[in-house]
Amino acid sequence: MIFSIEQIFQHLQKLIGKSVPTPVKGLSCTILRFHRENSSDHGHYDDAVMAEHYGKLSIALDILHECFVTIIEPRTESDISEDIVFNRE
Repeated sequence: MIFSIEQIFQHLQKLIGKSVPTPVKGLSCTILRFHRENSSDHGHYDDAVMAEHYGKLSIALDILHECFVTIIEPRTESDISEDIVFNRE
């Protein structure tokens, strides 16, 4: 079965914030999306939820840094993993 980019995007949007069980007992996965403070797309998130998401994403970034070699984008000298985790352009 082949899915379009739009179908994949819509499915992932529906999963944001929902806990998805994994085959490992007691372990789940939750897709979070970081929203910048000055962004107009905060949706239904208040400051407390956004702070919680930021904390969880920071932990995820720490784990990525522990498990993988950090890649620095040469032009901007930014950490590519950090840019991806925090939805930066």
